[in-house]
Amino acid sequence: MTRSRGLGCAALLLVVGCSDEGELAGELQVEPKPATLAFAGDAMLGRGFNTLFAENPDYVAWRGTQPALRGVDILAFNLETTITDAEDLWEGKNYQFKLSPDLASAALGAVLEDNGVPAAFASTANNHALDYLVPGLLDTLTALDGFGLPHAGTGPDAQTAQAPTIVEASGGARIAFFAASSVCSCGDLSLWSAGPNAPGAWMIESHDDAGWEAAAKAVRETAPTVDYVVFSLHWGGNYTETWPVSWMQARGHALVAAGVDVIYGHSAHHVLPIERVGNSLILYGTGDFLDDYSAVDGFRNDLSYIGRVSLSADRPPELTVIPMRLEHEDGHYGAALAESDPDFARVIDATVALH
Repeated sequence: MTRSRGLGCAALLLVVGCSDEGELAGELQVEPKPATLAFAGDAMLGRGFNTLFAENPDYVAWRGTQPALRGVDILAFNLETTITDAEDLWEGKNYQFKLSPDLASAALGAVLEDNGVPAAFASTANNHALDYLVPGLLDTLTALDGFGLPHAGTGPDAQTAQAPTIVEASGGARIAFFAASSVCSCGDLSLWSAGPNAPGAWMIESHDDAGWEAAAKAVRETAPTVDYVVFSLHWGGNYTETWPVSWMQARGHALVAAGVDVIYGHSAHHVLPIERVGNSLILYGTGDFLDDYSAVDGFRNDLSYIGRVSLSADRPPELTVIPMRLEHEDGHYGAALAESDPDFARVIDATVALH
């Protein structure tokens, strides 16, 4: 079975370009069912959020996102914290994040209820996955499973960490989510890589040709069995000063060629450009979805966006960018920006070109 999708020109907000018509070749053409996905960046629900959730039972970290998520089938974000009571931590890092399991219900169990979306996905491959070593990682996965929150990118072994998670949208579309990271803040990426019998994350060095080809192979094998493929990438350093980053573009294009429909990236802590490649989208950096960070000089790490992507068989992906700003005076939460707000234009400009 091979997916078939028309490549006619359609609305693609904020990204220039349109593919010529055509379709994937194959013995059996099956039209993918439509689905609307929302992509957000890093959700750092540890550290200061522990106090917020513990001291105020009515605190809702997701309260500013509801308007942006109306009508969305699946919300996808990067969970950049562990959920554990473990005390032993990875030495040598500047920051380690953890959320108390006692507060996980308030932080994650409410994701769907507070946002009104029927399903969510959390990527767990990032540079905080093993902040509290293997016990912290496994505790995190247990917590996510307990809330029925699908995840990918880490696991008890490499086979699990590198496997896609299939999430079904309310209309029946089946979306395969992969997740990997090119950064660990741990000195040597291999130290955090999941092995044949070792828990860890799917880590791929920027220069690791074999690792990226393995990712492309996994996509090629999965794409014919689902309606759409999404790849979450925690890639590149924090606070990117120049664009383009050639290795990110090259790796992203290769994954698209293998069959990825949407790549959503994070790690930079600020918004990076969006690129249309053929009939697919690469969101290089979606920014910080939720955090308790202070401002960084020269970078607007308080600005991000939610990318709403409508996927269907008869037209290219329709993308709507919803600029967001993190507010820190009344807890920490992201709020959608009005078009009249100067920061609205700043986010839009950043998705087109990095200045």
